[in-house]
Amino acid sequence: MHPKALPVGWTQTPLRGDEVAVSHESGRFELHARRTRSTASGGLDGPEWTLLFVHRIENRYTASRPLGRVTTRETAVRALVSAMETVNAALAESAFGDPPALGALVNVIKRNNRFFFLPEDGTERSESDDPPRKAE
Repeated sequence: MHPKALPVGWTQTPLRGDEVAVSHESGRFELHARRTRSTASGGLDGPEWTLLFVHRIENRYTASRPLGRVTTRETAVRALVSAMETVNAALAESAFGDPPALGALVNVIKRNNRFFFLPEDGTERSESDDPPRKAE
């Protein structure tokens, strides 16, 4: 990922094998794209990238939530950039600099990210602007 592609406040972490990861300057948020092997999810059989949102809380507790999956590294990078922009917008709108609740932030990322072919909650993106539908 080229540093100029990163939204303000984000840096890429050192590469670790088949993973692309970025962290927010606050130290509270990370986004990861990990290459995995699909088991015919969404009718595809082959490599895919799974995206995760990691939130660090003051007491050193870390929560990780799956966001969705994509089929290529290029699409994973685009999905990461979209998620970073969503986090930045949510932080800009939050009162007193407090980030939104983890669940709410994950839901906004999933809803706004058009790159996922199958979000982890089982809903599938349609090609139009219609709301997501349940995968069959």
